[in-house]
Amino acid sequence: MPSRIAPKCLNDKGWRAASADRVAFAGMETWGRSAGSTARFWIAVAGAAGAVCAAGCRSRAESPLGDLPAGVRRESLNVLLVTLDTTRADRIGVYGRPLGASLPETPVLDRLAGEGALFLHASSVTPLTLPAHATILTGLLPGAHGVRDNGGFRLAEERKTLAEAFAAAGFRTGGFVSAYVLDHKWGIAQGFERYFDDFDLEKTKTLSLGEIQRPGNETIAEATKWIDSLAIGGGEDGGAGERFFAWVHLYDPHTPHTPPEPWKSRYPGALYNAEVAWTDSLVGRLLDHLEGRGLRQRTVVMVVGD
Repeated sequence: MPSRIAPKCLNDKGWRAASADRVAFAGMETWGRSAGSTARFWIAVAGAAGAVCAAGCRSRAESPLGDLPAGVRRESLNVLLVTLDTTRADRIGVYGRPLGASLPETPVLDRLAGEGALFLHASSVTPLTLPAHATILTGLLPGAHGVRDNGGFRLAEERKTLAEAFAAAGFRTGGFVSAYVLDHKWGIAQGFERYFDDFDLEKTKTLSLGEIQRPGNETIAEATKWIDSLAIGGGEDGGAGERFFAWVHLYDPHTPHTPPEPWKSRYPGALYNAEVAWTDSLVGRLLDHLEGRGLRQRTVVMVVGD
C-alpha cells in the first residue's frame, strides 16, 4: 500500500510554500512486496529515514519508516530527487525479471530499494516527460497544472513547485536536466536557484524535441559540482551550514539509444537494456559522490520513473 501522507500538503495550486521551521519529514508505513507486481513505473526511496513533505505535513501512520542514522538530526537532512526517463519497471532487478530477455544488471537501484522503501504500485499520470515532471514537482494532475504535452505548454508561474517550497524553507535548490523537453522555457525551473539545461540548439540536427538531450554523466558532473560549491556543514551531527534540495534528471534510456562502452558490448542487440544498466551506474556515481563528501547518511534519496 502507498505511504499515507496527509493531503493537506497540497492545495489547489500545488505545494504550499513553507517557512524554515515548518518542513517536516513524514513517517511512512512499511508494506509487503508482491512478487507478481508488473507496475510500469516505479519509485524507490532510501537514505535517511522518512519522506519529505513540504508545509509541515505529517504522516497519518503511527510509526515512522525507521530511525535516522546515529548522530544525524532531522533538521540537518538534505533531499535528492532523481528521475529516470523512460525506465521500465521490468528492467529493474528488484521488480522481477521476465524470461526471454537479456536483462540489465541494476545493482545500485536494487540496493537502494533494499535499504529503503519500495513502491510496488506506482503509476505515472502520463507517458510524457514534461507533463509527468510537472506533476512530480507540483503534486497536481495535468488537468490542474495545465501541462498536457511536451512543447507547446508551459507550467504557469502561479503553480507552486516542490523547489519553491524547499527554497521558502531555507534550502538551496538545484535542478539538473538531461533533455530539452525540461528546458526552463517550459516553466519547470520554478524555485530552482541553479538550473542546468544549457542546450545548444544551434548544434542540433533534429526537429524532434525528444531527441535533444545530453548523456547523464554530464548532468551528474554539473550536479556534483553544484553540491560541492555549497557551504554544507560537516561533522557527525551534520553541523551548521546550508541544506540542499537537488533534482537530477537522467534521460539515457530514452531514444535514440547510444550507450557507452562497456555497457554496449555487454548487451548486444539490447541497446535499451544497456542504457538502463548505464543509468544505474550513473545513480551509483551520484551516491558515491555524496558518500565521499560525508553527505550520504544525511541525505534523503528518492528515485522515481516518469
